[in-house]
Amino acid sequence: MKTILFLSFIFLFPLMTGAQNSTVCDSLVIECCSFDITQNTISLIASNYSSYLFDYPGFILYNSGMDTVAFETVNYFGIGLDQTHTLEIIHPLSLPFEGILELYTFFYDTLWCTFDVAIPDTVTSSEKMKDYVEIKIFPNPADDLLFIEFGSFESVPGLTLEIYNRLGQETYHHRVSGKRVQIPVMSVGNPGLYYVRMISKNGQVLGTGKLLLK
Repeated sequence: MKTILFLSFIFLFPLMTGAQNSTVCDSLVIECCSFDITQNTISLIASNYSSYLFDYPGFILYNSGMDTVAFETVNYFGIGLDQTHTLEIIHPLSLPFEGILELYTFFYDTLWCTFDVAIPDTVTSSEKMKDYVEIKIFPNPADDLLFIEFGSFESVPGLTLEIYNRLGQETYHHRVSGKRVQIPVMSVGNPGLYYVRMISKNGQVLGTGKLLLK
């Protein structure tokens, strides 16, 4: 039986990459990670909100000493939405982990984006993921009122809703007391992409989502 460990959700923000297109990199959202022990791989999800294709993309993960930790074999023509990228681990990866994730295009011919990455040492087995809170956001994009609904709420009491902008700054904080939260868009922030997290009373990330404000 496959053993897959789910690592806590993190945010990856693009660093300045010299002559690279920082605007295009800002439109690329990376979510991390799932770790398959049997296959010795780590997977991430990439979502591209720009018109740039990122032709024949490949990701490389480095540790803080810039040793190559994991490497992706190019499998895609470009990057779309919620696209899974699986990297083969070629150097020991121990948690907590801090390093760099680089995105190359054209079969590793051109470096396009560089991201800071940090993975805490909180790992949850697949058997315990039944307590993961499903987040439904609608309308999405939103321009007036938005609603956020939570699944499996009874099994995870004491939740807190947090919303962050692309800079990692918290723009909204709310203690959840029911299955649905109604939020005026103006209470969240300016138009743009935001990240939604559900936090347990002991600080564990139990659910995540993305929100676009018009």
